[in-house]
Amino acid sequence: MQTDNELRIDTCKDLEELSLDNIDKFLPYLTIRRIESCEFGLTTLFLWKNRNHQHIYYHPNYIILFGHFNDHCFSQMPLCKEEYFQEAFEKAVDLFENLEENFVMYSVDSTFAEFVKEMYSDQYEVSTNRNYSDYIYDADKMRNLPGKKLRKKRNHINAFLRDYEDQYTYRLLTEEDRDEINLFLEKWTDNHDHMTKQVDHEIEGIDYIIDHLEILGAKAIGIYINNVLEAMSIASTINNEEEVIIHVEKANTDIRGLYPFLSQLVLQEFYPKAKIVNREEDLGIEGLRKSKLSYEPIRLEDKYTIRCKE
Repeated sequence: MQTDNELRIDTCKDLEELSLDNIDKFLPYLTIRRIESCEFGLTTLFLWKNRNHQHIYYHPNYIILFGHFNDHCFSQMPLCKEEYFQEAFEKAVDLFENLEENFVMYSVDSTFAEFVKEMYSDQYEVSTNRNYSDYIYDADKMRNLPGKKLRKKRNHINAFLRDYEDQYTYRLLTEEDRDEINLFLEKWTDNHDHMTKQVDHEIEGIDYIIDHLEILGAKAIGIYINNVLEAMSIASTINNEEEVIIHVEKANTDIRGLYPFLSQLVLQEFYPKAKIVNREEDLGIEGLRKSKLSYEPIRLEDKYTIRCKE
């Protein structure tokens, strides 16, 4: 059943639903500025399309992405040149008024955040949350794992190769591998039932991405052990293919070294020229944060939220 909020987005004549049918229309806006956060990658948008109920406002100078999640509407940062920041921001404010919703804008980078602080400090508050900052890594370091701090990663990979060197294979996955992918994800989900709601949305998104890998410019990589799919990753590039976003990374935790081997393999074999790696946020999950920090990120890409002041 749809809520009132969903109906308002669906019936708003100024908004068009995000779909593959209009991909050529909005794709150029994704590259107007260099943005390193994962939210504006094409694959990211479609991975969470259904969860976020995403729509787009189009203007020749900018686009604004809108969505509905957790019983409220939101927008993302307008995509445009800096000279159109004010025009685009004020249009977003107008659209919230038309939707009769409280203004909230997510996925804002530091450049746009500073603009809002300078122009609208008396009306809007700008904040950031560590849980949603993206982890950014040096790609060469992720490929080679040099130094003492990454010794454990190398040891785990060596242990995997020692135990499974003659038993594993890897290849790109396609929609023809759906049955194997679904079986693998079902087993993975059974071991992560504490994240059921988030995982359910992700599984739905993965299913969609697998069906549209080529048009979204994504790659799905699988590792088989004794002909059984035991690990998979979905990745894509942004910023002229200099940055790789790791959207999905899942492996059988009972197999020592499989996770770090998968991470290294994807970059060595499928993205050898990428300069930086975005492994997305940790959502405040303790184990996920520990894992992402263990790979020695070069920095965190903060994402800001803009709200009306009370």
